[in-house]
Amino acid sequence: MTAVLGWLLSTQTGRLVASLVGGAALCVAAYLGFTLWLAAHDASIRREMTAKCAAEEAQMVSEAEHAAVAAQLAEERRQRELASQITEDARKRAEAAVRARDKARADLEARIAADTADGCSWNEDDEKWRAR
Repeated sequence: MTAVLGWLLSTQTGRLVASLVGGAALCVAAYLGFTLWLAAHDASIRREMTAKCAAEEAQMVSEAEHAAVAAQLAEERRQRELASQITEDARKRAEAAVRARDKARADLEARIAADTADGCSWNEDDEKWRAR
């Protein structure tokens, strides 16, 4: 081994071979180092992108859930306002019906009180008939 090393260092051809082998070894080492660094870098980028995509997906899901809840809330408000309007209309109709009933009752009582000669009121003739 020392003879080969001695020959490599003592002759011009040996130095040329040694420099070529050294250069090739350096290129192989650089290639292997770059390949290892690239694999680690790709894994790091992949982790970052996965985390970023997961965060964006969570944000999109959150936005979609927010939109769904907002739509549901708007629908509930619309239904509540519609129910309130229907209730108010029913209350107004009920009040109008009560007023109409009270007016009809008052009108009937007034007509009964004013009616004395139509044969429906109790009078002297009825007393005579009852006394027989």
